[in-house]
Amino acid sequence: MEKVLVLLTFLGSVIALVFALVTAKKVLKFEEGTPLMQKISASIREGANAYLKRQYTIVAIFFACMFVVLCIMAATGLLTWFVPFAFVTGGFFSGLSGFIGMRIATKANCRTANACRTSLNRGLRVAFSAGSVMGFTVVGLGLLDISIWFTLLKFVFKLDPSAITSAMLTFGMGASSMALFARVGGGIYTKAADVGADLVGKVEAGIPEDDPRNPAVIADNVGDNVGDVAGMGADLYESYVGSIISASALGVAAFGGELKAMALPMIMAALGILASIIGTFFVRTGESTDQRTLLSALRRGTNLSALIIAVAAFFLIGSKVRAIIGTGAQQLYKVNPLIPHRPCGFFKRAFGHYRLAFFQIARDFTTISHTEILRTDNAHVTQFAQELIELVPCHIGDIVFLCQRLSGVRCQRFCRPLNF
Repeated sequence: MEKVLVLLTFLGSVIALVFALVTAKKVLKFEEGTPLMQKISASIREGANAYLKRQYTIVAIFFACMFVVLCIMAATGLLTWFVPFAFVTGGFFSGLSGFIGMRIATKANCRTANACRTSLNRGLRVAFSAGSVMGFTVVGLGLLDISIWFTLLKFVFKLDPSAITSAMLTFGMGASSMALFARVGGGIYTKAADVGADLVGKVEAGIPEDDPRNPAVIADNVGDNVGDVAGMGADLYESYVGSIISASALGVAAFGGELKAMALPMIMAALGILASIIGTFFVRTGESTDQRTLLSALRRGTNLSALIIAVAAFFLIGSKVRAIIGTGAQQLYKVNPLIPHRPCGFFKRAFGHYRLAFFQIARDFTTISHTEILRTDNAHVTQFAQELIELVPCHIGDIVFLCQRLSGVRCQRFCRPLNF
């Protein structure tokens, strides 16, 4: 079962990367426009490549130093040997995501402008397709990194789920380090170029903003690409990977090392890729230049993808949670067969087996036995609630209501009656 889950995650990453490659080739088939468009685009692309080459050289030195530091800590027993390599891979894929996004953006700018000369919808399709290349590259590389590390740690090094999540959290730190350099460095560059272009062009020379006769405008557009595209790509990669790994870590902690709970966020991410691919085909507009019309076209694809993943998540999460809870309850009943297993009331309509775990809490951590809880007596319900509230960080009204649903008693002292 675990191999199937990993395979699905890996397939999701492959689908995202293949879709990004196909979309990039489709964008590059559009005409670049007039010679002046091509010249300006080439100048922006040359400046962006020069900046990233310089930035990534400095970042490589930083990662090399951090790799040595982490190796020393691993040698002294403070960290595992997976940490240095996970840190480097996280930073590498984060930087790669930003670089690919910047490359397609600098090649699509003139193609988008030229497509708008034909129709607004054509220009929107070129611009949106170019942006989706970076988006699917981010999620594809993120899931690829996660699936490779999960496969190595689980099936090669035979680690338990808690150790796997602890090691995988490290490449989130590497991605964050790369995103810090890309976002902050690119942001400083683009803001300095923007202010310089305005001072030289509008104030001193008296020419319009973004006029191609102003050389600083090229630097301004270079900054937009390295800061808002390459920097954003690295930042999105870090956020995307970090959210999946943190959710997996919470699943391991909440369900006692259950591997299905750990793999659930990865499967959700893979389904999200399929939903996003479907949504991209619905981003279309007419010839109206009204902002509301353009935003409506973008919302159409976004909302459709969200609806698809919401429906898929309902069935996926519901089945997984019920399976996990059912397995735990069956194990609990095997340990203590005296626990009553006849479902009742609200819990019969919900998860059913929750009642077993609830009685286990009553048996182990309070002085009230499960047979006394079943008595329709307000005193027993109130006493049990007062003892349990010291152990569970919850409002006492919720605890009393839980007791009421089990015993059929309504305790007016702490909360009003709640009816379904």
